[in-house]
Amino acid sequence: MTSQGTYLTTVQVAEKLRDAGFTVTPAQIRRWVSNGRFTGVRRLPNGRAQIPASEVDAIVTGTPA
Repeated sequence: MTSQGTYLTTVQVAEKLRDAGFTVTPAQIRRWVSNGRFTGVRRLPNGRAQIPASEVDAIVTGTPA
């Protein structure tokens, strides 16, 4: 598990989900961000997204965030 308040990049999210058996790419994660699949996403000045690790952990464990 990842600590509260930690954020992950789209590449890190894709890697974590692949390790858990999901078939996803960073591009898919970016689409999920654009479609509102994740809440609490931070946008950096360069436009890149940072996703709360707690939401990714919830997907991996199958529990609500």
